[in-house]
Amino acid sequence: MLLSVDILDDEALIDAFNRWLRTRAPRRQLPNTFGVGFLRPLHEGSQAWGGWGLPEARIWGGITNDADVEAIVDRFATMSWRHPECAQLMIQDQGQPIFRVWMIVDGRPRELRASLDAADDVIDLRRAQRPQPGDGTTATPTTGL
Repeated sequence: MLLSVDILDDEALIDAFNRWLRTRAPRRQLPNTFGVGFLRPLHEGSQAWGGWGLPEARIWGGITNDADVEAIVDRFATMSWRHPECAQLMIQDQGQPIFRVWMIVDGRPRELRASLDAADDVIDLRRAQRPQPGDGTTATPTTGL
């Protein structure tokens, strides 16, 4: 999971979101079991990124185990980010080959979807599946909304 916010003034909110992930975030398949992982800042220090400068983006990342993604997205959307229009949540769910991306639009979380070309063909990223070795299937994302 990756989280990006616009300014460091939101650091206390990130700490609160992180505490919730560690202690209260529900697990998908274990009812009444809470805590799925935590985030660390990826933007601190010159060794965290390639290149010759320091990152301008404020990004936190971490591994979540068996997380209830819908609950995480809902929690992300209810945080009082100073600039909610700049907050981004990226989650690569277990067994999935891609990140799903959410932003807050008009006070609610909206999932962004990739556009393939100027004709606005859209891949429904929620349906993209990683093929399992030896099962004879291929990953075939559904197009359209």
